[in-house]
Amino acid sequence: MIDIVVVDREGNLEKTLFSILQQTMREDISVIVVSNKAHKIIPHFQKKLSIQEIVMKKATLGEMRQKGFDSGSGEYVLFIHSGDVLYDAFSIFNLYRIREDYDAVIGSIFNYSDGRFSSYLVGNLYRRSSIKKHSITFLPSESLENGFHRLLWMSGTSFVFSDDYIYYATSFFSEEKEYELVLKDLLIVLKLAKKRKYDKAQIAMVLYDLLLYFAYWYSNNEIETSLIFKELLGQVIQEYQYYQDFLSEEGRTWVSSMYQNNEMIDSIYLKQLFHCKEK
Repeated sequence: MIDIVVVDREGNLEKTLFSILQQTMREDISVIVVSNKAHKIIPHFQKKLSIQEIVMKKATLGEMRQKGFDSGSGEYVLFIHSGDVLYDAFSIFNLYRIREDYDAVIGSIFNYSDGRFSSYLVGNLYRRSSIKKHSITFLPSESLENGFHRLLWMSGTSFVFSDDYIYYATSFFSEEKEYELVLKDLLIVLKLAKKRKYDKAQIAMVLYDLLLYFAYWYSNNEIETSLIFKELLGQVIQEYQYYQDFLSEEGRTWVSSMYQNNEMIDSIYLKQLFHCKEK
């Protein structure tokens, strides 16, 4: 059984449920809607879908996701934002068919007419037992991934990428504001990783991945960032400078290959990022 956790705050739920209803694996799906209010349309969908509705009037995005996860019992779990939709009728099947012994299957997301791998947790399939084994939980924050993804990767869980489009995102967000939240969450995640004595090479690779993404973002966006952002970025860079000696060449090459084919371009981007942080 696969639990699909739909977090709804905007009331734009109908098309999301309709996209789930079209799935070829519909009989193996259980839907958990976590919302800030009850929905009249849910009984209509309950005729053909197994839907559990949970109302949380005052809760952060992370708290709502955690509640949805805790309320399910399926072998796998997938998260969706209300208003977004599964890409086609085979989305769940395309994730499930390559799950094998992996802890997570990362789906390709179609966002604003631009295909890319999901940098946060929607549209991905997670093995529930692995999440519980490593005590992976959501931080009570408002970021897109609530620290969940990076804590999962730092714990050393195994994953595979799907070449198929899985998810269509319609929601917009302020990049810089979101990135402030991501950095705040990351610093909390690092404390948890240290306490749990996660492998330093794995922590190094996650930090490297995030900083390289920011570096790539900086190089393609000429913007003036806030003081808070720079301060948070500075703290993360300090952490990376400690862990970088544990980063394996294999891990470095794998991460940098996701951004540029030139294996040396990452060091150039990171130097630019460090320079931007110091301005």
